[in-house]
Amino acid sequence: MAAGGPGAGAQAAAVSLVKAIMPTLLRAAMAFPSGTKEQQAVLRAASALNPVFGRATGDETVPAAVRQIAMNAQRGGPAPGPPTPMEPASPPMEPPTGTPATGPGVQR
Repeated sequence: MAAGGPGAGAQAAAVSLVKAIMPTLLRAAMAFPSGTKEQQAVLRAASALNPVFGRATGDETVPAAVRQIAMNAQRGGPAPGPPTPMEPASPPMEPPTGTPATGPGVQR
């Protein structure tokens, strides 16, 4: 049996990953002082990727988890967000007022 390479889905996912890192790569380049060898290297890397992968569109830059939440909401799946908090404890009880203390051991 011949072993197949990665399928079209895996390839599309890899392209999305590369497109998604492009904005991060450019932000990293801007963190270096202008004209430094580090900034130039990062910009060259981005320039080398652009002709092959193109620029990222909004859909490719959305993290997978956010995309999954949106899909679940459309299908009526689990609601995104933290679990609902527990009810707060009841307030402390106030001692009764207006009734004088009576009983053994109470001095008057």
